[in-house]
Amino acid sequence: VQESDEVNWTTQITPPQLEDFDDFVSGLSPAVELDSTSTELQLFEHFCSKDLLQNIANCTNNYHQHFLRHTDLRVYSRLQQWQDVTFNDIYILIALTMLFTRNKRISIEEHWSTEPLLHSAVFHNTMSRNRYCTILSMLSFHEVSITGSVVVELLKDYFFCNRELYVDNWYTSPRLFKYLKEKGPYACGTVKSNRKLMPKFKKLKRGEVEAYMSPPLLALKWQDKKPVLMLSTKHDDKILPSDSVDYSTGLPKMKPHCVIEYNKNMGTVDTADMMTSTLGCIKKSKKWYKKLGVHVIDIFLLNAFYLFRMLNVNRKFSLADFQLNVIRQIINTYKHSNLALPSTSRGVLDPHRFLHNDALQHFPVRIPTGKSQRCKVCAAKNKRSDTRFMCQKCNVYLCINPCSVEYHSSLKQ
Repeated sequence: VQESDEVNWTTQITPPQLEDFDDFVSGLSPAVELDSTSTELQLFEHFCSKDLLQNIANCTNNYHQHFLRHTDLRVYSRLQQWQDVTFNDIYILIALTMLFTRNKRISIEEHWSTEPLLHSAVFHNTMSRNRYCTILSMLSFHEVSITGSVVVELLKDYFFCNRELYVDNWYTSPRLFKYLKEKGPYACGTVKSNRKLMPKFKKLKRGEVEAYMSPPLLALKWQDKKPVLMLSTKHDDKILPSDSVDYSTGLPKMKPHCVIEYNKNMGTVDTADMMTSTLGCIKKSKKWYKKLGVHVIDIFLLNAFYLFRMLNVNRKFSLADFQLNVIRQIINTYKHSNLALPSTSRGVLDPHRFLHNDALQHFPVRIPTGKSQRCKVCAAKNKRSDTRFMCQKCNVYLCINPCSVEYHSSLKQ
């Protein structure tokens, strides 16, 4: 929808002309080769594909390179021992992160504890602590803004089949709902009063309703304990009895039809949130996108579980059991002996590590200003040593010997 689009509201409400849902493109596509013999991991990979994990691995590696270029690392920083991440690494990271919820500890590092009361062999045998923590610290995804364009992108495969979409006020706007109706999906959701193109509502008494229409949009305000603002392309302003009871009269509470259906359908989202939160993974990360990424993995797992139940109607299986089988199968399939970095041992820097592809570009040159500057490597060791030389490519001040070789050796991956 273009920014110039206008919405002209009127108090004359007309019932929308609803079209039947087209189930031709619903359910499991015949092209999907999954059945009751499919493993839990195969079902999970239907949602969490190798291509997706390879993309995450690429983003993580790119972020690490960006981080190195813009950060002054100590010579012996754990990040200097970096090995490029593969989708196998990301899979193992996911498996161990999900396993954290089944082995409660007060910190991530405690999962690798050698204390007999805390020791858990699966973590030691699958990936080292340093490798896990290093990948987690660099974990990155492409930035995504939470806007109407994201909603449109996520729904593009569901256009033109008259589905119903229920959303909260984070996404709802007249412009987005009008665009979605043109593409097929009906939409209903709570809405913020300050959204662009929304009508101005009056102050109401409890139980009162005020509604405006600009086909196909219905904007409605219902005064409960607090005002409830709704936007819908599926409803009119009908008031119907709800499932809740007015204890003063013993009769069902009367609510707008759009509110009743919104509460009913958003309840399934609350159930999904509850199921995934009981198996939630990383909750203490300060990076919002990492929390979002882990939540998406939770949703992948939940969708795979629903697919499992669809294909195995007669099998009794809990989400927790399904999750354990996914974790077990990921570790058995994707763990390699060379995945883990040593947890300790800094070792001695080998000057020959400096001889990598672009080594010839790292010639020391005199500092153009002619003024001596503090050596970066010496400074990291709390030693005062000035130098008249620098690496022109890295733009870092370094003593020619041995600091230049030592610094560039630490950058070799």
